[in-house]
Amino acid sequence: MNVNELRSLAEQAGFSGQDVGIAAAVAMAESGGNPDILGDTALVDDKWGPSVGLWQIRSLRKPQAYGYPDTLRVESALHDPRKNADAAYAIFKSGGGWQQWSTFTNGAYKAHLQPTTGASGMYERDLVINKAKSYIGLQETDDNRTEFGKEFGEDGVAWCDIFVWCIFNRVGLVGLLPGKFDNCARSTEAWKSEGRFSEYPGLGAQVVFGPGGGEHTGIVVSYTETTVTSVEGNWNDQVSLVTRQRRDDYVYGYGYPRFAEGIRSADPAYQPQDGQGGSAEEPLPDVLYVGQVNHAASWDPPAEQGHRSYSWPQVLRLEKALESEGLLDHPYVDGSYGTVTIDAYRQLQLNLGYSGPDDANGKPGIESLSWLGRRHGFRVEP
Repeated sequence: MNVNELRSLAEQAGFSGQDVGIAAAVAMAESGGNPDILGDTALVDDKWGPSVGLWQIRSLRKPQAYGYPDTLRVESALHDPRKNADAAYAIFKSGGGWQQWSTFTNGAYKAHLQPTTGASGMYERDLVINKAKSYIGLQETDDNRTEFGKEFGEDGVAWCDIFVWCIFNRVGLVGLLPGKFDNCARSTEAWKSEGRFSEYPGLGAQVVFGPGGGEHTGIVVSYTETTVTSVEGNWNDQVSLVTRQRRDDYVYGYGYPRFAEGIRSADPAYQPQDGQGGSAEEPLPDVLYVGQVNHAASWDPPAEQGHRSYSWPQVLRLEKALESEGLLDHPYVDGSYGTVTIDAYRQLQLNLGYSGPDDANGKPGIESLSWLGRRHGFRVEP
């Protein structure tokens, strides 16, 4: 697993803020991202087993004889990436924090910290989103007067576009915008001129509304297959959190900032990302693991549109195969095992003769996935 996959796994386990980046770096220093690695084998005795998996958690011979979180130190379970991450988070929270990992105390983890995150350990898009959300409910005074207008240098005017500029400015990322504008139409044209405009929502993107994108604007904080939610200045005379249908005629499009970590969006042209926000694809795996793909099928649907589990490269390989079979539309070939992918795989199962809610449930079994792998050049393991 690479650092980005480990970050996603750490977030699922409960780590937040700067600890997400640290958790991924510690795991890389501990195991190199290999969930099956064993350590401390020379120290095995009647009480302790080897250190297992991503976060190299020391297993216990009789974990049932101990209290929480030691009850999670089951050697066989710790090979599972999610269970290993859950155990790491429980140990982290139980006391001592990162001091319980030698790769943290000796500084070895620092070699694996992502340069794409800021001092807070957060992605740049999250800095923007969190800052925008922090002003929800803030109202203007008479005649469009706000703290944002004062900062921008134009108070007492329509301030939705000004709000976007101020948010990026306050987190030190104003250089990611195409210019300093108080006019939504000019912002829209600037995004288009930079080749960073899309009809698909992206996290932290500038969304523009109305004919030609000239009436209103905000910052995208989440989206689903059918809706987009944004924080918008000057909506009902305040900063508002607004959810609309993605296909609403009022929604014109989205400008994509060049976040260091890349843009996370529904646009297939930007899936997956390279480090500079381009569209270069990483090599896809030749082996798909049924258990890991099913993990994604359980964790991705409840999350926001575009959520990826640690096994997203395997999901992307599977989705490309489903697309080739004519079962999945290209916009949903994105590495996220969402409800559309579940429906597509369910149709594959039905085509293969499976039936009923247990056998045709949209989640891969080894036989159906192996059938797909034989047709599309990948191997399948349990």
